[in-house]
Amino acid sequence: MRVDWAIPCRYAEVNGGLATVVGAQVDAVRVADFPARVGTWLAVRLVFGDDEASSAHDVMLKILDPQLGEISETHTNLTLGPPNPEKAPGWEGSHLMATFVQFEASSEGTHTFELYVDGRHQQTLPFSIRGPSE
Repeated sequence: MRVDWAIPCRYAEVNGGLATVVGAQVDAVRVADFPARVGTWLAVRLVFGDDEASSAHDVMLKILDPQLGEISETHTNLTLGPPNPEKAPGWEGSHLMATFVQFEASSEGTHTFELYVDGRHQQTLPFSIRGPSE
């Protein structure tokens, strides 16, 4: 299983196997003061082979501060079940996720979202946080 794409956005939801993504590619925010509670939605598409569909998988999100210190780590455990019988032969299966990511930023700079699947690094997403404009 691997991450096909991951998009920080203003809002995301998954319904009936389709994702609705609003304000795609939100990668910077300005806050009034520090520390600041910061949040964004994250839409993720995972792809996998038939042999991976019914085994358990761990999707992990790490959030790093500008000095690459870990702020938080969350895990989502997935077991997807048998492959979709309507999937075209030879195509990978897919699973969509939408999650709200929230964390405490103690300083401005580029924070990082690191996505892992089953312990393997998949994507790095920079997220810039800036203080008040002068």
